[in-house]
Amino acid sequence: MNPLSKYYDATFPRPVRLGSGSVGWRSSAIDEWLTLHTVPARSAVKGVNDEVRHTLSSDMTMSR
Repeated sequence: MNPLSKYYDATFPRPVRLGSGSVGWRSSAIDEWLTLHTVPARSAVKGVNDEVRHTLSSDMTMSR
C-alpha cells in the first residue's frame, strides 16, 4: 500500500499477510468499511436526484 498512490485510501482496512507474497483482508473489516462508505454515497446520490428532479420540474413548468 503506497501512500503516494492516487488510489491510496488510509481508511481502507490493512491487509493481513498470509505468506510469502500473499495478503488477504478480514471480511468483517471489509464489510464494516463498505457499510461506512456506502451510506454517505447513497444519500449524496439522493440529493443529486432530488436536485435534478426539481430542475426538470422547473424546466417543464417554464415551457408550458
